[in-house]
Amino acid sequence: MAIAEGDTGDNVPDSAENTGDVGVARRISGADRRLATARMILVATLIAGVTGVAYIAMGIIRNIWFISADGVGLVLAFALLLLARLLETWSRRMNLTAHRSLDGIVRHLLIEAVALAEVVPSVRSLADLGSGAGFPGLPIAVLRPECQLTLVEARRRRHHFQRAAVRLLRLRNARLELGRAEQIEARPHAAVIAQAVAPPERVLHWMLRWAEPGGLLLLPGSEPAPEVPELPDVSFQGCLRYRVPCGGRLRTLWVGRLKST
Repeated sequence: MAIAEGDTGDNVPDSAENTGDVGVARRISGADRRLATARMILVATLIAGVTGVAYIAMGIIRNIWFISADGVGLVLAFALLLLARLLETWSRRMNLTAHRSLDGIVRHLLIEAVALAEVVPSVRSLADLGSGAGFPGLPIAVLRPECQLTLVEARRRRHHFQRAAVRLLRLRNARLELGRAEQIEARPHAAVIAQAVAPPERVLHWMLRWAEPGGLLLLPGSEPAPEVPELPDVSFQGCLRYRVPCGGRLRTLWVGRLKST
């Protein structure tokens, strides 16, 4: 799991320290253990310094197979690495992300997304607003097949890349929407996440229309945690803190809940 900062509360995932109402945090399940296995494989890939998908696959099979008895973590990690390879290929022709090498994509996008996925509460549906090249939405869709993901992106090239990734990985739980989150028709979800899209006071208002009554509002950020304004329809649930593996930064996840009417 992601490296914890501080003590762990009774109902907080082993991967994070929680400040506030710990009721939103989830317990460790079999799916969580498979997710952790995928993260461990990605970390091992970085340490090995491999750069080709074929070599990555062989290195994983040789060194990491014993971690997951059923091989599910291996399959998930390989799917994530295919996603990274696809992004690297597309980035040669167009600007999709600041990270264009396979190593940079795995280190700064995949590992970050997997660490975030480990502390996101388990929900049946999640909307990722301003999803860019598909992070963290696509990795979460890979790691949580039981969760229905909606990725909302206004930039056409990034949306087309997401479509290519969904086809490659055969993600049946990913729905892609082209348009601005604050303008297109919103479908309520059990949780909404928005990473580095706009200042919290602005993006929080956009998130409200995508959340069902009682739904979670998730704002990832760096340390210190972002200052989120109080809204009458939103109750603060807590702030999870975790550290990204491989020398990554300390991260935060602000969690709110849309009040039921």
